[in-house]
This record gives sequence, structure tokens and C-alpha cells, in this order.
Amino acid sequence: SSSSSSSSSQSNNPLQLEFQDALQYTGTFDNMPQHKLTAFNEAMQYVRVVGLEEEDNSGIVTKPHFIEAADDVPSSTQPTKWWHKPIEGLSRETLQEKAMEDMQSGKENQNATWCVRVRHYGEISGTKKEKRHGERARSMASERVALKALTPLLLTFGGGVDLVNPDCKLYVFDGVRTLWGSSSNNNNNNKILARRIAVGPRISSIAPATRLCITNTPLCPIAAYLLCNAAGIQSGDALLDPYGGSCTVHLAAAMIADVRSVSIEIAHNGLVNRDDILRDFETRQLTPPLAMLQGDCTDPSFERKPDKHFYAAMRMVYTTFDFIITDPPYGIRESTNYNEKSPIQELADAIAYDRDVLGQPLLKKGGKLVCFLPCSEEESLHQDVLPSSTELNKAGLKLATMREQPLNDSLSRWLVMFDCVR
Repeated sequence: SSSSSSSSSQSNNPLQLEFQDALQYTGTFDNMPQHKLTAFNEAMQYVRVVGLEEEDNSGIVTKPHFIEAADDVPSSTQPTKWWHKPIEGLSRETLQEKAMEDMQSGKENQNATWCVRVRHYGEISGTKKEKRHGERARSMASERVALKALTPLLLTFGGGVDLVNPDCKLYVFDGVRTLWGSSSNNNNNNKILARRIAVGPRISSIAPATRLCITNTPLCPIAAYLLCNAAGIQSGDALLDPYGGSCTVHLAAAMIADVRSVSIEIAHNGLVNRDDILRDFETRQLTPPLAMLQGDCTDPSFERKPDKHFYAAMRMVYTTFDFIITDPPYGIRESTNYNEKSPIQELADAIAYDRDVLGQPLLKKGGKLVCFLPCSEEESLHQDVLPSSTELNKAGLKLATMREQPLNDSLSRWLVMFDCVR
């Protein structure tokens, strides 16, 4: 995932949200590099609505909530509150606040099944070695203690226990950071009781190892999903990936929404088999691209051969695209050099050419171009990687936002979003 600052606001959302890191792993025992340590601690976040008092929240966010993962909890269920309390106090506080009243007998989710899990993070786990994500973070003994401590609350639930696929999964976390201090500073007995309220897609289902068609350097499914999610795609949107590869972006997009998409890939079927790509969609019951075309999306010579140019096929489907979402080929992993211009510069030129010369805008006004751009420690992001202001103006693009993801000590990948302003 893309790294972010420990506290930031997202003004694009209907509600303004504030985020803060929940983990405080130090990396002492793993000798973790700083860029990995930063990314690790940002993997769990507290989120709260900015400017809303408890009485104004209508139960949506009454206190800062811990969002860890998601599940199919009945849709009418509201997020539960959490407290930094000794575990013995969690049950009492929850009952007093009526945070899980909907699970009680006679209430709307009285038949919902449930289970309890405990997760340890940091030295608070009881051993000298810090715990991190994964199986090591779970303790069956601690879960038995938690069940005993939560018994007064759990006895009010109307539904039964389901350890495999519960409607409601409760978590007790310890060793995480508090919003008002570190758990290592006089907070060692504090726990968080959290209710899992949403679930993201199982992107492991589109991992390269599970697919028929993959390229030599396939895009990570998490990164592909991040691109689509950052773009904010919705059902019915028109999406283009001009550097389509094995259609990882399209697979991720199809997991989010029912989009209309087109892929262009320069490689022939001997390297990127389009029939195998279609089967990758069919076996996952996902909507495939409407067109998967072979060609160079930035080669002007194709403009003289509209029967072969991918824009011609695109015009049979829509007039313009809502989104261009792509991971351009920079040749870094293949240890090759690219052309005089970078792929993002060539793509900007193609967008300008289509609109100004052909009179057929590729990206509609108000649309977005979302992509990954690599930047080494020897490069300047603004001077060496991003298109110049002249190139952006010519393409009708405006830099909207960008976020860095360090890949190693000398290379970062930037998620960059441009708005189409004309």
C-alpha cells in the first residue's frame, strides 16, 4: 500500500476524515529499514470524522474508531465505540454505552453470529520479542482470558458463536498506540475493543501466481487495487489502461465496480495471450474488458491506420474515458532504458494530440489520469519525473495529488493523480 502521513485529511470525501497511525513497531528485533518501518506502522490507522461532536454523529463515528478490516455485518449495524481500558473494563463500558445493543435478544441483529479474536502488537504481548502481523500476533490463551472478561457482554447476544464465518467479529487489540499517548508509557494494561464493520476485496484471488496470463513484471494486485480505489471508480465508468499488460488494473477495477474498460498492450499474443486473460476474468466471474487491443498507444503512425489503432475500437464503445489508470513501463525492473521521453510524457502528448489534432478527446473534462511513477534518489520528482507544466497545460491536465511509497533505500514509487481540466 501507499505510505501516508500519520495525520492527514481527505477533502475529497463527503465527510472530512483524519487518520493517525495505530501501530508503533520499532523494528528493534528485525533490524527493519526505516522506509519499511514507516510503511508497516501506517498499515493500521485510526480514523475519525473531523469537526463532529458525539451528539452530532448519529452513531456513525462517536469516538475515533479503529478500522482494521471488513466483514459482512448486517448493514444496519453501526460502528462500535472503542476504549483504551484494561480488558476487565471493556465489557462494562460497552454495556453502559449500549454500543452493541443491536446484537442483544429482541434487537435488530439478535440472530447475528459472532466470535472474538485477540491480537497483540508490541512488547505488551508478554514476551521480549515484539509481535507483528500474522499468526504470531494471535494467542489462544489470551482469547480465553478475553472471553472470560467479556462474558457479561457476550451473554446478552442473541446469536450463536461461529468461528468460521461470523456475521460480527469482535477484536481485542493490545500494544497499539493510543491517540493521547504511547502504550509503552503507563498504558500497558490498556486494550481496545473493536467491531469489524467492513471488508475489502480478497485481492489474493488475482495474484499473479493464480492467473493464466502474467507478464515478466506483473503489477502487484494491491497496487492495482490502490490505483482504482484512489481514482474513485464507480459502476458505469469508462476506463482505459494504455499499458495494459496482463490486465491487472482491469481485474482490480472489476472487483470494485462494473466498469466499461479498454486495454491496450504493445506485446503480441505470444507474450501476452488475450484468450488467457479472458479466462482469468471468466474463472473469477468478473466483467472482462470490452476490448483488448495490440498496439503502441503513443505511436502517431497508428493515426494513419484507424483500422488498427486502438482509438478506433474505443470509439465504437464510448466517446471519451472517465479514467485513464495505468502503471507505465519504465524498464526499471527489466534493467533497460526507455525512450528520450518517459511514458507519462508520451501519454500526455497523446492526450493533447487526440484532442487538439484529431478533435477526439481521449479523457473527458473532469476525468482523471491515475498512475504510478518511479523516482530514484538521484532524480528530482518535479524536474526529472513529472511532465513539465508546459506538457501538462498542452494535455489539459492539472496535478491533483501525489503520494510516495518507498520501495527501497534508493527508489520510491509515487501514486500520482491528474485532473483533466479541458
